[in-house]
Amino acid sequence: MAIQQDSILNELKLRIKLLEHQNEQRAEQMEDKLLLWLVADTVSQADNVDELLFHLLERICMVREIPYAACCQISGTKISLLNQFTPHIENFESGLSFELSATLLERLKSGPCFLDGNKMMEEGFSLSSTFFFSPEPIAIFPFHSLSIPFGAYVFFYDEKTEQDISGFSIIIRQIINLASEKLDKLTV
Repeated sequence: MAIQQDSILNELKLRIKLLEHQNEQRAEQMEDKLLLWLVADTVSQADNVDELLFHLLERICMVREIPYAACCQISGTKISLLNQFTPHIENFESGLSFELSATLLERLKSGPCFLDGNKMMEEGFSLSSTFFFSPEPIAIFPFHSLSIPFGAYVFFYDEKTEQDISGFSIIIRQIINLASEKLDKLTV
């Protein structure tokens, strides 16, 4: 009798774990749908490049709980900050500057790069000393548009908000495509 009860208990525990996992997946899917809807609305309403980039970064940070995001233009080895957002500091003016190594720039030409915060320096990615936190993983997504031949969206995570950034990769690519189309329309 005790063996049968243990078996039933184990089966129930497995079912509960499965249901919890399914609920987490549904919540992530809903979050992604919400983010896409907000971004589509932002893209359709933007009247200029600054407004588009700021509100795009704002929506992504707020929905995905990302502590810092930036959009940069890359020209050779020069990186220009186009816009940035953090939900933690109102009217954030970091004077953020960062550099990417030649090897990291080459890797970005073929797709997104994900950096471990501990290996940032090894990758040639350095932050100014005035930056307000030490990022854990960093996700960098390259993009191209008529006005920005080579740009990148940069997302800094902290240990509290560290998520599955590989899953984020799918949704952010859709967002980047929407934003790049709008950037092209705004610059024509």
